[in-house]
Amino acid sequence: MGFTINTNITSLQAQEYLRVTTEFQSKTIQRVTSGLRIVSSGDDAAGLAIANAIRSDRAVLTQGIRNANDGLSTLQTIDGGINNISQLLDRARTLAAQSASGTFTGDRNILNSEFQSVLAEIDRQAQAIGLDQGGAFARSLSVFIGGGRANSGISAIDNGSVAVDLSASTVDTRSLGLSGFEVAGADGVDLADGQATSVYNILNNATNISSAGDGFTDFYFYGPGFGDANRVKVSVNTSGVSNIDELVAAINSAIEDAGNGTTEAAAAFKNAQIQAAVKIDADGSKRLSFTSSNAAFQVRAGDRMANALLGNVTSASDPTGKAMDYTVQGGSASAAASTAITNTASGDKIVVRFQGGGLSSPVDITVDTSTYTTVGDVITNLQSQIQNNAALQAAGISMTGATAGSALEFTSSTGEAFEVLVAGDVSNQLGLGSYRLSGSGGSFSQGNFDYTTITGSGADFTADRTATFEVSIAGGAVISLGSIAATGTDA
Repeated sequence: MGFTINTNITSLQAQEYLRVTTEFQSKTIQRVTSGLRIVSSGDDAAGLAIANAIRSDRAVLTQGIRNANDGLSTLQTIDGGINNISQLLDRARTLAAQSASGTFTGDRNILNSEFQSVLAEIDRQAQAIGLDQGGAFARSLSVFIGGGRANSGISAIDNGSVAVDLSASTVDTRSLGLSGFEVAGADGVDLADGQATSVYNILNNATNISSAGDGFTDFYFYGPGFGDANRVKVSVNTSGVSNIDELVAAINSAIEDAGNGTTEAAAAFKNAQIQAAVKIDADGSKRLSFTSSNAAFQVRAGDRMANALLGNVTSASDPTGKAMDYTVQGGSASAAASTAITNTASGDKIVVRFQGGGLSSPVDITVDTSTYTTVGDVITNLQSQIQNNAALQAAGISMTGATAGSALEFTSSTGEAFEVLVAGDVSNQLGLGSYRLSGSGGSFSQGNFDYTTITGSGADFTADRTATFEVSIAGGAVISLGSIAATGTDA
């Protein structure tokens, strides 16, 4: 049985032409309605890749425009706040000028009340616009707009961004110098975690630990009512402290304890309202700072650990605190150890006086030269008495050079200046000077260190010489009265 295949070639050609025409018509309609020349990758693969990249850039730029508008809106808000603060400053200055007039007859308390209200409003406005110290916008602000290209090591993001640095544009009353006082650690030393000079590294440095007390480090505060000998010592418990935030909390706790003391200095210290805080610099580094809203004050380290925490480190890579020693050395070498003391009669003595250096009053160390009759014995007894004197130890004063035949040396570990005066060593065998005691029975190695009357008597000078006179009044610093030249014929 045979088969016959009938094929209509003309019909098949017509159908193919119709399919092509229909497809072309569909693409044409898609291009017309979409406005795109390339609808699918089949139209132009290379062109589609370029078009997609351009479309992505356009999307970035569109968002960048929104970012720029948002940034502009933020800056306009900040500008409005600054304008308000400018008007408030005008009012504050007006009140100050009114109060300064000698012809003002009103109540200055009312003026001050409004002045303080103006300052409070300045702080509120500064906080609202984020330009108070530590505020949201008190930093470098970067707005990404797009369109940048990477070039010469600069990224596309950096080239496509606009930055405005407001870190130095804070406008609260403290930044404007209208209120508060601040003491900050040394600039350039970062106490943040991960740094060579971090709080953790400072607190665990062997040299720093040896200079401080067991688990404590000391700061000294000076201000109205708590200055000089009435300074306030704040001992900070460093146990469990590992970063700057924990350090600030420990210091504030110690400040509170010191302010609760019973002395007038403690009360004045408490009224100063001093607080520790973290100061963040423009580069993000952290320093220790202290602030007071109503009193000028100073802070001094009491040991090398505290000195390092205040930024006084050996180097940026070494957290060891700088030494704070203040040294007083004898003007000349002492006599040899076996040298006999000139005056050894009963009642003879040498008095060594320490003053300044945080001592509330001068401290006298008396060596009985009728018992200790050689220079070596006197030096040994002097060093022993200094080591056992509570006031000197509390002030950090010690005898660090006690070798006969060399200049004697005294050191304050706190770095405070002090003086060492000697009376009764009329032959200057200790090398500290030949001041006389008040005298008794013709001996100037007896009597009192202080006296109110000095009486001279006539003397014949058998040879030309020059005499130098120095006095210390009421335990104060030594005053030189100059030199007097006498000839052999003067009386």
